[in-house]
Amino acid sequence: MITDLFTAISIGFFLSFVLGPVFFVLIETSITKGFRAAISLNLGVVLADVFFIVFCYYTSKQLVDNINNQPGLFVLGGSILLVYGAYIFTQRKKEDKKIHVEESSTNYIGLFIKGFALNIINIAVLLFWAGVILVVVPNLNKTNSLGVFTFFTTILVSYFLTDVLKIFIAKKLTSKINTENTAIIKTILSLILVISGAVIIAKGAL
Repeated sequence: MITDLFTAISIGFFLSFVLGPVFFVLIETSITKGFRAAISLNLGVVLADVFFIVFCYYTSKQLVDNINNQPGLFVLGGSILLVYGAYIFTQRKKEDKKIHVEESSTNYIGLFIKGFALNIINIAVLLFWAGVILVVVPNLNKTNSLGVFTFFTTILVSYFLTDVLKIFIAKKLTSKINTENTAIIKTILSLILVISGAVIIAKGAL
């Protein structure tokens, strides 16, 4: 059981530092909109993960085959990421001369939905959870429902807590962020999104 929990914590920690779109959007949100805004976004991301885990748990084997036979899903998800990245690139310099974080006026529900949507359109995340269920779950010391629930809950909790630490650190850097730095951050973010989208589209097209 201890080994299973260690494995789950390791997966959660690793997942938090995967350099995908969510990683950079989370950091950018923390810097430009504040701690609570980034937490709201992250809760939406975690909810999407919960949805994927439940879905994959009951359909994992058939799901992987169906996704591989439906390349259009990759093209659709990749196109959304690419367009979103291009949009951020065009908006990257539309900031005040100084970054003023006004959490009281932030749309937390909108950020929650944004986090959920950003994660749910990423087919790679769906395949990741399907892979965990197919490869890791059968090797758990306890494969009953409670054991599986504990395993995935531990992953998500360690993932969320690691993200909270990242958000806290990013928030501490806010005082050193100016318009030029923010434009650079947004440029990097937009490029990551565009590249991620292009890679996903290529996977579906090949």
